[in-house]
Amino acid sequence: MAYCTRQRRNRSIFKAIINRQIYGANVLQDIRTIRTMIESGRTFKKVYEMCSKSPIVYEGDRLYINSFATCYDLTYVKRTPRIVYSLQRRPLIVTTKRKIEELLVFECPLDQTTFSKVQGTFYANGPYSVGVTADNYLKVFDFKTGESFEQVYLFPGRKFKYLYWETDLERLVVQSTLLPQNSTAHVMQRVPAQTNQVLLYIAIFTATPLEFICMLPISHKIFGTDVCNANVRNGLLIVMYRRRKLQFFNLEDIIKNRTIPLKLGESLQPRNNLCLPELDEFTSGVVGIAPLGLPVNVTLLEKPSVLFEVVSSHHDLSLGGYPWHYIANNDQVFHVRSVKDHVLAENGTLNNDDNLSLGTEKAIFHSDLSGRILYIALSYLRCLKFGPGSSESGIKTHKLHEQFILDYRLPTKVSSTVHTKSGRKVKQLFNSNRMYLEIIQDIDYDDELDLLVVLYLNQTRRGEGIVGFYDNQTGQQVHSLSIDDINEEHEHSIAINRNILVIISKHVYDFRCLVYHLDHAKTI
Repeated sequence: MAYCTRQRRNRSIFKAIINRQIYGANVLQDIRTIRTMIESGRTFKKVYEMCSKSPIVYEGDRLYINSFATCYDLTYVKRTPRIVYSLQRRPLIVTTKRKIEELLVFECPLDQTTFSKVQGTFYANGPYSVGVTADNYLKVFDFKTGESFEQVYLFPGRKFKYLYWETDLERLVVQSTLLPQNSTAHVMQRVPAQTNQVLLYIAIFTATPLEFICMLPISHKIFGTDVCNANVRNGLLIVMYRRRKLQFFNLEDIIKNRTIPLKLGESLQPRNNLCLPELDEFTSGVVGIAPLGLPVNVTLLEKPSVLFEVVSSHHDLSLGGYPWHYIANNDQVFHVRSVKDHVLAENGTLNNDDNLSLGTEKAIFHSDLSGRILYIALSYLRCLKFGPGSSESGIKTHKLHEQFILDYRLPTKVSSTVHTKSGRKVKQLFNSNRMYLEIIQDIDYDDELDLLVVLYLNQTRRGEGIVGFYDNQTGQQVHSLSIDDINEEHEHSIAINRNILVIISKHVYDFRCLVYHLDHAKTI
């Protein structure tokens, strides 16, 4: 019966490929075909290996090395990565000065409104990337050549280094490093002396096309002397304080009611800016062009109203669920509470069952937007979902139920013989369940294949790792793959995108990247 099932799957794959040639590509059908191939015995074959002294970044089916100056395409028809562009021919001094610190890729179809807005510009031609450089420029790069076709000067006295999405594919953020206090930094920043207690600056832009929204200062004067960091995400300003406290503010209200609109390329004249009095002491300039760059155009005279406040170790917090809940970290013991009234969910305390901790345990809401929670311990992963709870004292609670568990713990009594990578037998002098090893190295999720992928250590063969492919709804394993040279001393990350699997390892002196493609030949 199992043979007939496999035969039907093979026929469906063959039929899908024939239909694809006759009627053209169908993305959903292609994804179903890839999922069926993985389940029916096809495996991933290593097609490329790369080592680099600089970090290797995987973003949007591309590999970037040499501070994003060299780009490889992983979707080449011959399956081996193809160099798209390399910008290393420039002099070393120029290359270092213009080094890209962070990069974001915009690779999404445009809606009709956006396309009408950018029609006739470079943005209408297809994907592009945005990067922040070491000389404080925000640049838009051609996706095929890597050349810059638009740039915005940020500011000479602020080191901007961090780049991330505030709202995915809609608004992006460039954030400065933490500025030293009790110094003359305010002189370099061309900001009046009374605002010298600014911890960091957050510049917000719209994408497609790139338009300036605001430059938001996070100052001790407004947010308090114990503020230590901040970021913005999904319409929220998140300010972090010492003693593990976080406060959430309405970013949309700040942008709408406390921001002076400015456009890139707009000229500003001194002593004639009623809305921006700090410019009166300085020379005129053009917004986004040196030497002025981007002026502070947010006027916060007092602290905004706090929407939400919580305490969490390392400022580690995850929001999600239906209705809204948050996961707070209390020294590696995680509590799932309601955003509305901070009530603890039933079974909402998550901690390590083995009483073994390296401080690396995580509890996060699943990225598939299902509202489920993933608790990742050293050697097992639990998936939990919300259900109706009890109603005591008129307070309605929600209950967490375990949906499935991926357990990589060895039984208490195991063989005392362990094989090394070369096949040599080694006598084991301690019990395996007492090992303080981070068995689970990394996880990833492919929303199109609906597969959860886990990279973990092979506890019976040293120096070897295993990639497990699991059904995202049931946790049932559908495939596994052995990976060489996966050691617990190194950091490893894994990413899957349809038929491409990428594993990046950080060694002591270099970085290594392994690229796998789904093989069409069926393994026996």
